[in-house]
Amino acid sequence: MQVGIVAGVHGRLGRIRISPTTDNPDRFRPNAVVYIQERPHTIRRVIPNDPFLLLQVSEVDTIEDALALTGALIEVPDADVPSLPEDAYYHFQLLGLEVCDASGTRLGTLTQVLTTGANDVYVIINEGNELLLPAIGDVIISVGLEQGRMTVAPPEGLEWVAVPGSKAPGPKKRPQRKRRKV
Repeated sequence: MQVGIVAGVHGRLGRIRISPTTDNPDRFRPNAVVYIQERPHTIRRVIPNDPFLLLQVSEVDTIEDALALTGALIEVPDADVPSLPEDAYYHFQLLGLEVCDASGTRLGTLTQVLTTGANDVYVIINEGNELLLPAIGDVIISVGLEQGRMTVAPPEGLEWVAVPGSKAPGPKKRPQRKRRKV
């Protein structure tokens, strides 16, 4: 599971600047093991540098070593992911689920989770169009990870919108009126 991205370097001693993609504050602590480019690295030191973290990790002692990791994903094994309460899910577990309405009609595939202040928003894609669903109890009826399916009750008024760059037809545009010079 991805927990961060190497965003750059800091200093000449091989510190890496990371952008965390996890809410788990214990994920980046001294002696924790993370995988960068599929190789294990032990975290030696952590320095908060909002919104980033500066890490000194094993096997990275020079700026050249750190530069070689720029853009790399930081991952941990799925077995190291803490369990969640019932009806709570990690974003990575939801991505790729088939989304259907209560009658079983396929709406599309959940491709992204947007984190907002009030609640998450699920991005559903179907044939070049997207639907943004609020991740709230009134909308999400059930999640079946084993079946790869989510059942939802979309609220009234939500509309599909064409994904920029897709060939699918988007919402119709109003014709522009010609203005007369007065």
